[in-house]
Amino acid sequence: MERIIRTLWALIHRNFRVCAFCGCPKSQDFIFCLICRDLLSVYSSHNDEAGVSSIWDWVPDASRPVSVLMSELKNHGVPQDWDFLAEDFLRRHLLDRDLKGCVLIPAPSQKDPNHARMFAEALSRTLKIPVFDVLRQTSAPAQKLLNRHERRRRRLSCHENFSLEELANQHQIFVDDILTTGATAESAWRALGRSSSFEVWTIARRQLATPDRLCYKRICDF
Repeated sequence: MERIIRTLWALIHRNFRVCAFCGCPKSQDFIFCLICRDLLSVYSSHNDEAGVSSIWDWVPDASRPVSVLMSELKNHGVPQDWDFLAEDFLRRHLLDRDLKGCVLIPAPSQKDPNHARMFAEALSRTLKIPVFDVLRQTSAPAQKLLNRHERRRRRLSCHENFSLEELANQHQIFVDDILTTGATAESAWRALGRSSSFEVWTIARRQLATPDRLCYKRICDF
């Protein structure tokens, strides 16, 4: 029943141009109205971890606007929503950045659509840098079904027809929609040859109920 209600609400706010958070009319195409978009700024990420850039810090039980936004993106997101996020990411992190030689590498997923790929493609459209969709999962369970220790054992690899030589002299940017423990990012770094030129871009950095030292701390110290 709850799923039916969410689907109906998504149809209403998409077709009648109302905000997915407050229900007020909105003039732009993004999921939230301008006022609720401003609410998101409270949860802006401060990027206190080297090598990782994100838009928001997300604690699901305490960051309801971010929770609603992530749910709407995953269930009903359309290209203009992802483009808005890419432009927001640009404004926050990349205004003075030289991106020559950078490549975007999305996290793989067994689900379709792959939200990490959609974010990477939106970043590519905005920033004019290529997407290399070269990673695959080598373990079957979905990420959300794994506990933090199982996530750390999760493995990624490159597709058989891809050679790491294609990434020579490229700055690798691993793109995911949500970063929790950093295990997927660490596995990607290993699969991509443990490059010293590697960083992580994500929409939201999800905080665990129990503080957890993120795996990506280890990949930023060479």
